[in-house]
Amino acid sequence: MLLVILAAIFGSVFVLVCWFVFKDKKETKLFKEEVKLLKEETIKQGIESAELNEKYKQKQFAWNDKIARKEFEIRQLQEDNERHVIQDEILQEKYDKELHFRKSSEVRLGKIGENLAPFLDGWPWVPRQFRFLGNPVDGIQFNDDEIIFVEIKTGKAKLSKSQKNTKELIKAGKVSFVTFKITDDGIKLIKE
Repeated sequence: MLLVILAAIFGSVFVLVCWFVFKDKKETKLFKEEVKLLKEETIKQGIESAELNEKYKQKQFAWNDKIARKEFEIRQLQEDNERHVIQDEILQEKYDKELHFRKSSEVRLGKIGENLAPFLDGWPWVPRQFRFLGNPVDGIQFNDDEIIFVEIKTGKAKLSKSQKNTKELIKAGKVSFVTFKITDDGIKLIKE
């Protein structure tokens, strides 16, 4: 009977040991499979990570390339703008010179016209009776029956503010004749 009990105990222990060993082998196998799966997943993720990393690098390269092209375009636009500014300055300078030349030419033409006008065929009075003043009117024409203030204009020239004022004073009859007398006794202004 002892033998049966020992055999039963031994059998139970053997079964338990086998069960633990089998269970342990099964768990070990499952663990190994999990480790293998984890390794595969890690490798797969590493590959995917590498692929993602490569895609990121490509996108970053494309983005940097796009930025470089935009920066180049901006530099080109800035250079074009600078060229246009310089061209505008040159054109403005040429325009200013031409304008100055034309104004100078107009002034010279006006001076020539003022000096020649009394000697032109269309001058309605005796030229030798004209006296140049220059400012605020060009001169005075002295006729036997009338004294005429004359302003000579050429081209599109118009009366200045001072000339308009002189014209209004003459029209209003605010014209006088005075004698400024210098003698040994002093100076005397005689308004007549």
